[in-house]
Amino acid sequence: MTRGQLELMYITWAAARMRIRQQLYEPNLPLPPYPLPPVWQDEVRAMMVLWIARERRMFGMEMQELERLLGLRGAHERF
Repeated sequence: MTRGQLELMYITWAAARMRIRQQLYEPNLPLPPYPLPPVWQDEVRAMMVLWIARERRMFGMEMQELERLLGLRGAHERF
């Protein structure tokens, strides 16, 4: 992915986080409508799917490591 496409991914991710936080912590506020998604070429779309899968896996690994560091998960457990 190009630098611009990657930047768009992080900006969009931040927007997604804001929407989820609003749903959890301020459910009475109306959510803004979804913007129209960009049109992607098939190759770029495939790269984005792979990037999201990698980020999802890394987040899970980070949370497991956080649990270990906080003593909430056994140090003997690994990924």
